[in-house]
Amino acid sequence: MRKKIFIVNPWIEDFSAFDQWIKPVPLLKIARWLKDHNFEIYFVDCLDRSIWGGKTKKWNSGKFRETVIEKPDVLSFVPRKFRIFGGTPGECYKILKDIKGVSYIFTGIPITYWYTGFSKLTHILKELFPEAIIVAGGNYATLLPKHAESHCKIDLILTASNYNDLEKKISRLLDFKPVSSLFEAFSDLSFYPNNNKTTSILTTQGCPFKCTYCAVPILYSGIHRRSVKSVISEITYFAAEGIEDVAFFDDALLVDGERYFREILKEIIKRKIPLRFHLPNAIHARYLTQEIADLMMEANFKTVRIGVENIDENFSTVTGGKVNAVILEKAVSFLKKAGFTHEEVGAYVMFGAPGEEFESVKRSVEFVHHLGIKSILVTYSPVPGTPDFKRYAQSFPEILREPLLHNKVIPMYIHRSEYEYLKRYSDSLNRKLLLSSTSTIHGEI
Repeated sequence: MRKKIFIVNPWIEDFSAFDQWIKPVPLLKIARWLKDHNFEIYFVDCLDRSIWGGKTKKWNSGKFRETVIEKPDVLSFVPRKFRIFGGTPGECYKILKDIKGVSYIFTGIPITYWYTGFSKLTHILKELFPEAIIVAGGNYATLLPKHAESHCKIDLILTASNYNDLEKKISRLLDFKPVSSLFEAFSDLSFYPNNNKTTSILTTQGCPFKCTYCAVPILYSGIHRRSVKSVISEITYFAAEGIEDVAFFDDALLVDGERYFREILKEIIKRKIPLRFHLPNAIHARYLTQEIADLMMEANFKTVRIGVENIDENFSTVTGGKVNAVILEKAVSFLKKAGFTHEEVGAYVMFGAPGEEFESVKRSVEFVHHLGIKSILVTYSPVPGTPDFKRYAQSFPEILREPLLHNKVIPMYIHRSEYEYLKRYSDSLNRKLLLSSTSTIHGEI
């Protein structure tokens, strides 16, 4: 008799959330891999817009359906409404209760301050499936295992330094011998309705940098890449499933791009795969070449984001030395020469990080505008285990006890006047870019 495995992607509880082609790739890979090993799989995505509704925006990105709920007391000082994004607990309960005979349940979340929804989900799961073993993975359970164990109804936390490690632990847990690779497994989209037009893909795990605000060096060991053949097969599968937009969520997609990502791009072009591609997770400017930029344009990449954080040399050096003004300028010139416009290219500038100064953020925004691309202001979120988390905790020790205070909106209100000024300033410069390009199109300049 086949074991029944239930895999659940939780809803989000937060002040804001936007669907940039998000899919729970690790859970979908596990679903496909276990199905290939003759397990009976049930899968519920409590977040997906094609199931729960929402508002579709450009290139099938969009707003999740929202339900306002009571704000946690610890966040009472934030003058914004707290919401559920995706299905509500009651709606998800109605679907979950119809599933019978489950042996194991796999679930998890990628962000620590989303734990309230995750906690509620695990309590529902334990109520409905008291005999099932609830297995938690993801960044929250990995980075804060004691908090997860005390606030959630879970039986086992499954941590892994890479997909090969995860494959060994799952196969040992479920008592079977793998005949295929979990890392190479496709995301299984068969659980979604036909109106689902978006998905995500992972080709590389890990990153060579050790940025002080990022948990990737803590979570993953080394850099691991899927085979080009597997990646292209998965992308071809997406097209056959009616997908229109695919987002790459790799942490270091362009590392060794001359030998790896270039081959992926060439195969997409060669096979004339009719999809739009997006890079919302930011690429490393240091590794971009003119050839890669040209191939991205030809392969139909529509969203390109560059991780800048801050061009101040002192800040960059202290936080990991990922990028500087010279590297950024060169990368943008490659993209512009390839034909990308400011509507497609944007640079993430960080606000609120430990040791960051207001003027250096302002200069970074100005420099990005000077290069002729959009500046996108993102706020710092303290991630447990990172050097910056420890520095931040010295002035804000409450984050050591309450993950809700890791929320990215907190710096917006702790430094409200500075943030609002920079947000207005960034938006005004972006509007100038848009007006300039419109005037050029109409022959006015």
